[in-house]
Amino acid sequence: MKSLKNIFHQKRIFFNFNNNTNVLIIIFSILIGILVSIFAILFRICFEILQIVFYSTSLDKGSTKLEDIPWLIILLVPTLGGLVIGILVYNLMPLKRSTGIADLMTINSDSNNDYSIITALKGALINTLSIGVGASVGREGPIVHIGGVIGHLFLSKIKNNQNLGPVLIACGVASAVSASFSAPIAGIFFAIEIILKKNNLYVFVLIVISSVTGSIISRIYFGPGPMFSLEELNFNSFSEIPLFIILGIFCSIIAIVFIKSLFLFESLYNKNNVPIWFRPAIGGFIVGIIAIFAPEILGVGYYGTNLALTSSIPFWFCMFLIIAKVGATSICLGSRFGGGVFSPSIFIGAMLGGCYGIIVNIYFPEFASPIAFYTIIGMGAVAAPILGAPISTIIISFELTGQYEVIIASIITVSISCLIYKKTKLESFFKIQLYKRNQTEKL
Repeated sequence: MKSLKNIFHQKRIFFNFNNNTNVLIIIFSILIGILVSIFAILFRICFEILQIVFYSTSLDKGSTKLEDIPWLIILLVPTLGGLVIGILVYNLMPLKRSTGIADLMTINSDSNNDYSIITALKGALINTLSIGVGASVGREGPIVHIGGVIGHLFLSKIKNNQNLGPVLIACGVASAVSASFSAPIAGIFFAIEIILKKNNLYVFVLIVISSVTGSIISRIYFGPGPMFSLEELNFNSFSEIPLFIILGIFCSIIAIVFIKSLFLFESLYNKNNVPIWFRPAIGGFIVGIIAIFAPEILGVGYYGTNLALTSSIPFWFCMFLIIAKVGATSICLGSRFGGGVFSPSIFIGAMLGGCYGIIVNIYFPEFASPIAFYTIIGMGAVAAPILGAPISTIIISFELTGQYEVIIASIITVSISCLIYKKTKLESFFKIQLYKRNQTEKL
């Protein structure tokens, strides 16, 4: 009975607006999708240009083997770039840090949220430079943040708009994920899981419109098809289910280690009173040293992820890359480089899944699926608990690769990973960020 009342209440809220307003909101959801996808394209072009300038290649497309980049360049670019970024963060950003997804999650609270487009653009500049100089961070967090801010811009254009703030931000978030990954379904569910908190059937269509619009614009520019192209993979046998469960356990352990390390380096900086403006230079230098031995960890990391999906990395190096990426991303984010954790989580999960797939194919060759199959489900199972978005990460495993067969295995592995992770009382990366900023109690 209570749920029925809630449905009628939601219906009343939605239809309180006049017909002109309803049409306006639909138009705005389309415009949000267009604007956010254009920004996502420009953002990607900008940091790829910077990478070509500094490294003579895009770190993700791998037109040049990353191992061929001179070691001095790998060391100096993140270090000197970090020094510039530290000065910009200290002088441009109001809170002396870059922006991210956590900044959008307080929309349902009473806190004074900064949805200024100027602040968002400053954050976008920091994030672009960070990825451009090779910081080991994700590109999706910055895109999602500015997507939410673009959505919020339209709020002032609607009368009686107090109930639409989360909806318009969710439209921006959905189109950002959709445009970034070419994954419209995952974009929809990510916005619902992270921003809306409560499912509202009457605004679902608005989020769908923005997400699909973002995906269309992105595909027009980058081309159709999934981000990672693979031959068709088959789920060989239900005898593998215990193997998926074991992989889920390993993924949860890595996710726990990763989430704890992400906040370790910032604590060390704070404890030793290291100046904020100098932290990215220190972090860039350490990451440069790591990247001399493992250049795959530079930037977003999709070059390495693609190698893992094509089983082009030996077992021992996959293991090393897990440790290297966990350390490099933790150092970069702790040092206040701009960026997110989405792509690094996928990279780490891909390496772990690849290692596991190699072992399984050695010891259970009679029914084991291909190594790439385990690589894909590892991607989602590490990312899901860290992002706090299990549904969207299950879906994104399919949309990134076009491999529908991974869905069943992903559901099992992601569920086990999230269950164990939650048993440790840990929250998602974004909620821990808010807790560290003393905002969690206001959510």
